[in-house]
Amino acid sequence: MPRSRFVASVILALGLVVHGPASAAGDFEGGVKAYQRGDFEEALRQWLPLAQEGMPFVQVLVGSLYAFGQGVERDDAAAVQWYRRAAMQGSAQGQFNLAVMYENGWGIPADADKARYWYTEAARQGREDARERLAALTSPPPEAEPPAVSSPKPSDDAARRNEPAAAPSPAPVEAAARSDAAPPPPAADA
Repeated sequence: MPRSRFVASVILALGLVVHGPASAAGDFEGGVKAYQRGDFEEALRQWLPLAQEGMPFVQVLVGSLYAFGQGVERDDAAAVQWYRRAAMQGSAQGQFNLAVMYENGWGIPADADKARYWYTEAARQGREDARERLAALTSPPPEAEPPAVSSPKPSDDAARRNEPAAAPSPAPVEAAARSDAAPPPPAADA
């Protein structure tokens, strides 16, 4: 998943949590205002104590500040730590973000099984984007090109008569070796 789509997901989360629990409204609201002004250092100062207290939606936001280097030096490993804390508390956004990190190997070794696990957890909570990523990870990769010819099979008549089948004819020259063949498609980005 490209970081640009990931950013959009995080911004959506920010909008959804603006109306979080009233007990966190003071510092949280101050962090939201700072974030909206582009003062990411101040947002981090406001949110970090709340994240450390265990508020999962704020843990996701702090993780995202680290993931995008907003107010701090970019640190994907720190982002993973914050997303994991939120994910372990049942935050669908934290689960989704942690899955993205596992899928792409950002701040943690890439691990498709762990990515699938966390996408599944987020999808169980209704995250459509998690369902889409899960489907993409569980689908077999498309074949680049179907084979041009298949090997001939022994004829039924020869098999019934217990005779050897005719030797297969030589395969035609591969399309890639022909001078008039189109160049192969460019490799897809990971």
